[in-house]
Amino acid sequence: SRLWWSAAYVLSLAASAGLGSGANEEKSPGKSGRVREVCAPELGLVQQEETAVSWAKNARKFCNGSSPHAESELKLREVLAFVAPWSDHGPKAARYFRAKLSTVAPLWFRVLPARSGKGFELAGKELAQQHKSWVKEVTQGPSLLAHFSLEGFDQLPALRGVLEAPEALAQSVEKLCDEGNFSGVVFDVRLALFPSVKPLLQGVVSALAAKLRPSSRRLLLSVPAGGGFDRAAAAAVADSVDAVVVGTRDYSRSRPGPQAPLPWVRSSITKLMADDAGSGGLRAAQLLLELPLYGRAFPLDAEAKEAKDDGKVIMAVEMAKALAKQKPHLDWDAEAMEHSANLTKSKVYMAIPSLAFVEARLRLARSLGVGVALRELGAGFDAAFDLLPFRRSSQSFAEVQESDGRTAVSDEL
Repeated sequence: SRLWWSAAYVLSLAASAGLGSGANEEKSPGKSGRVREVCAPELGLVQQEETAVSWAKNARKFCNGSSPHAESELKLREVLAFVAPWSDHGPKAARYFRAKLSTVAPLWFRVLPARSGKGFELAGKELAQQHKSWVKEVTQGPSLLAHFSLEGFDQLPALRGVLEAPEALAQSVEKLCDEGNFSGVVFDVRLALFPSVKPLLQGVVSALAAKLRPSSRRLLLSVPAGGGFDRAAAAAVADSVDAVVVGTRDYSRSRPGPQAPLPWVRSSITKLMADDAGSGGLRAAQLLLELPLYGRAFPLDAEAKEAKDDGKVIMAVEMAKALAKQKPHLDWDAEAMEHSANLTKSKVYMAIPSLAFVEARLRLARSLGVGVALRELGAGFDAAFDLLPFRRSSQSFAEVQESDGRTAVSDEL
């Protein structure tokens, strides 16, 4: 799946699902009460008996402290946050909530086929230049990782040519890390998992590690859940990578259903884990499960009660508008551990990230000893941060802003 979402594309998703116009219509929150004095768990807002009105009211609210419940029950080894370039909310959220994050990875860089027809070129450097001041602010706490994805290789021979001689790619990645002062790399290897080029993956990973590790930079791989990256592949790269981010999201794309059913998430992680002797896979400390903060909307056929099109990504602002207006019943799937709703007026099925949904996956990650990767902060489901404890200090976000010379929460989010 492509990770490069343009603003126009994302804004079109809500309209195609009959959920109103784009997020540009949202009024500035100002000082309208988005900050609550007590965190969601202590307010009893993490519940399976969620209502549409409650979700719409609370999805974008957050506390300025660290929840005692999260401190005792939900503290994790690592919390990585992905930040996409199509929304300004993602960078703002990463900066504002940085005390609850261990790592931030902006989705800036793409490895594309060279226009000359041979080799590759790196796109996204202009985004890094535009965000220089943000980088200085957000890294006052979490480390910053450069994210790379292989994209646009419609012809496998062109991709094979890059992967067969990975030293040039690894050198370019190292140079970009030096220029941007990145602490490491997240490399999305989905395209390298096609059967005809998959045997080349280990060589690519080894080349990247050889360039990054001498300067103490981390190397993380991003892989899809399910097929393509199995325990054998995990074992092959285990000595070269610091971690693997498993894409436990988008389980249902072509028909209405759960985004990330919990049994599937668990099996996607455990099948990559090494045995008790530490062989045959990855250690728990080398694994992160992805946690989607967006929803999915499926336009339904009124007669067939089935989706007419693939599900579309939907952001918190649009979900809140639809739920507040139509007030559907929210269904809790006790097996998948997810909420969903049927919007009868707009004929849409919506998979909804709720606080109960997020907590169930944080608890799973904690029980397995793995980390989580939030995808992604621009979705606007800021209430989820109430379930994450501070990682570095007990100071409030207001104090963090004051130390930055910032005074108003509304200026940040």
